[in-house]
Amino acid sequence: MDTPPPLYFLALRLCVLALGDSPLALRVPALLSGIAAVAWTWRLGRFLPGVVPRLAAALLVACSSLH
Repeated sequence: MDTPPPLYFLALRLCVLALGDSPLALRVPALLSGIAAVAWTWRLGRFLPGVVPRLAAALLVACSSLH
């Protein structure tokens, strides 16, 4: 069973209130969470030696269909 994250519907409701119910507005929460996931992975990658592992980790998260 595929369940959305706990705050997804709250974020979706806030976007609908702020931007309307267009298809683009309904995708904003997913877009922002995807950008945040890549940025957070890059930030956590600072514990890895060098820039290449950081870039590889962020790229893997960006290309993953699971996030």
